[in-house]
This record gives sequence, C-alpha cells and structure tokens, in this order.
Amino acid sequence: IPVDKTGELLVIVHYNENNVYMPSNATNNSAVSPFDEITVIDVTKIPTITNVEIISNLINNVTIGVNVTNTSTSDLVEKGQVVVYDTNGNELTRAELTDGKANITIPTTTDGILEVVVKYIENDIYYNSTALNESAEAGRENITVINVTKIATQTTVEVLNNTIGNVTVHITTTNATGDAVTKGHVVVRDQNNNLIGEGDLVNGGIDLTLNVTTPTLIGVNVTYNENDIYLSSNARNESLPSGATDENITYIDVAKQNATITINTNKNTVIIGEDVTIYGTVTDGMGLPIAEGTVNVTINGTIYQAQLKDGMYTITNVTIAAGVYTVNATYLGNENVSNITSENVEFTVNKMPTTTTVEILNNTAGNVTIEVTVTNATGEPVNMGEVVVTNASGTIVTGNVENGKVVLVIPTENTDTLYVNVSYVENTHYYPSNATNTSSTIPEYENVTIIDVVKQNASITIEVLNP
Repeated sequence: IPVDKTGELLVIVHYNENNVYMPSNATNNSAVSPFDEITVIDVTKIPTITNVEIISNLINNVTIGVNVTNTSTSDLVEKGQVVVYDTNGNELTRAELTDGKANITIPTTTDGILEVVVKYIENDIYYNSTALNESAEAGRENITVINVTKIATQTTVEVLNNTIGNVTVHITTTNATGDAVTKGHVVVRDQNNNLIGEGDLVNGGIDLTLNVTTPTLIGVNVTYNENDIYLSSNARNESLPSGATDENITYIDVAKQNATITINTNKNTVIIGEDVTIYGTVTDGMGLPIAEGTVNVTINGTIYQAQLKDGMYTITNVTIAAGVYTVNATYLGNENVSNITSENVEFTVNKMPTTTTVEILNNTAGNVTIEVTVTNATGEPVNMGEVVVTNASGTIVTGNVENGKVVLVIPTENTDTLYVNVSYVENTHYYPSNATNTSSTIPEYENVTIIDVVKQNASITIEVLNP
C-alpha cells in the first residue's frame, strides 16, 4: 500500500466478483456497523541504524563515511540528514544523505582525541538513530572517538645555483597526497649544524640563498619544521640507499663565481706618439664590481699590469710604432671568483705625416747648397729619417735629418738650371713628403725644386816682381 506519512490509515480490502465467485469485503471484527468493513492500520516511521567509518584522521581533513539503513530490510534509507555534534551538543557540521550515504569532513584545527556524536535526524519517514561505538565503555556508546593526527610531509631540495655567494636551493614540501603544503618553516644547516638559511614556505615552496663563504664540497640538511598541522620532514638524498647514515644530507659542490670582464679603448686610430687608454670593468657572478685585484692587459703579446679599483681598471699606452695592435685583458681571479679573459679589441697606430721644405743656401756652380727642413703634423721638427735629392737621372745626394734639418751640397759643374726632387723617405715612424714648388703653375713641376745655377765669382791677385 503506497503510504508517505505516518498515522491511522483506513482502507477497504475488496475481493472482486468473477464468473465463479461472488465479491466480498474484509471485515473488521472489532468494529461496529457501518465501519465493520474498514481495516484500520496504524502507520509508523521506519527505525534506522547509523554506521560510521573513519576515512581520514588527518588534521584539517578529518573525514568520516556515514551510511544509514532501514532496520527492517537493511536497505539504505532514501533520504535524510546526518548531523555531527561535539560531546557538549554543539553542532559541528551536517550533510545530506545521497542513496543513504554521506562523506562528512569535520572541521578540526588541533591534533589529539576528537569525540563526536553522529546522529541521523528523524524525518517524516524515518526515526533518528545515533552511531554506536561498540568498544566504548558503558554510558559512552554514542560517542565516536577519532585520534586526529598531524599531516605527514615530504620535503625535496633542488640546487639552482652552486656558485659562491649565490648558492641557491629550491625547497618543496608536500603532504601525503602530493599536494603543496601551504604553511610552515624550513631551515638549512651545514654538517657542523650551523644555520645557513631559513624561510617560510609560499604555496609549498621557497628559494633560499645559503650563507656559504668557501668554494668547496658541502653537505646540508634541509628540514621542514613540525607545526600545529604538519609533521616535520627532511629532504632525502635520492642518490643514496635508504638507511644510509647520510641519506638526509644533500651535497653541493660550491664553485667559484664566473667573472665578467669588459675592454675598451678610448681611440680606434692614433698617430705614433699619441696615447691610447685601455679600460674596462670586472664584475663577479652576481654582477657586483670586484673591488680589487690584478688585470693583465696584453698588447700584441706584451703584458702590462693594472690594478682594479671599485671594479674598474685602466692603463695608458704611449704608441711608438705603427701597425695594428690586438689587445685583451685577463682578470687573474681570487679565492671566490675565477679568472677570465676578455674578447680581443684592436686599435691602429698610423705613421706621422710630414712636411718637407727647401731653402737654397748657395746656387753657384760647384757649391750648390740647400737646407732641407722636415716637420711633423704639429709643426715640430722630425728627428730621424733620410732626405733624398734626385733628378731625371737618379739620386744625386742623400742625407740624414737631425733636429728637423739637413744641409746638402748638390754636385754640379755647369750653370744650367737645375731641376731636382727633394723627398723625405718613409720609415717606421713617418710618412714620406716632397718639397713643393709653390711658385710653379705647372702641375708636373709642383714637386720640383728649380735652382738657377750661376757662375762662381772669381778672385784675381797681381804681384809686381820688378818695378
């Protein structure tokens, strides 16, 4: 009989007439006419049994599985709510049954013994029932006891940087299900138990720069500290077998920092005698200037030493020969920073331009004399080199410059006009130059010195031998 509520149910039970039998109604012997054919049924709610299973006893995740069954058929009840109370009757949480079952998370913030009462709430179909603790002492049968424990953790460490002054590790801590631990403090100690790093987790991880001052192989112990929710754990060295005495030691081969060096010249092209300044910077692996140290500056194989000051070095080179010069710089390193050599740079040293002028000192045949003056680009006397005087037949005379000058006698015995080319010869320091004829209007003669050779003046004497 479909019934969805409790109380007195009145029904008439009728047998239908057929081709053999007459109809009839069930009679109620305790009733009087005209109610003797009404059957009275007292409809009651269904008794229930509530069962509890502890799914998780971890703090912040205490979870119980509840099922409620019909005592008559042992079938799961169709509907209803389950409420969890503390032993003082305060409601902690509740849940709606689905197909007679519910998983309920009980809010907990501390570890230890948690005592709760789990009760299925009476409704229009079912009676209430309370989960029973069969192992409890008398008077405490309705109390479910849960031993709430802190959550186990697993800590791992990854070395991100092993250079001195910047030894950095990434530490990760997860719970038993592999989820990130959201809070907690980690510490790193060396094998002498010195604290070399610590910090608080952020979303299950943290990067720590360790206080390591010597480039050497070190062992560190990384520990996640126990707190009110989580148990402690040590980072394990996966390369070692379980149970090894140093299985919780992570080894880091601390290396010197890699330096960075720059090199520059203040000029790309100079003339012999000019200064070239070579300079640059040296920084450590963290980009900080190296305060002091030695830098070897190599110029075409010759080494010049410079001292660092606040990460900078400089030398000045006075050029003495023409050519292309290749330069690099080498920082010699220190106890924490490795040596390094810069890239190569070049500068070019050019010879000095010259100007040659001629002054005719004597133009008489047999004693034609000229003074040749050679100066550099700044007008200063050239103190080395050779001057050559040529004509159409070849070289006539040569001489070496001293203090910018040389006096030359051009051999000639006639009084013809003399056409000569006076040249300063190129050498290791100076470019060549020709004396120019500023009065010439003919291009072919602009480098020709013209000397109008004249006869010598004779001298005559007379002596009277006999008056």
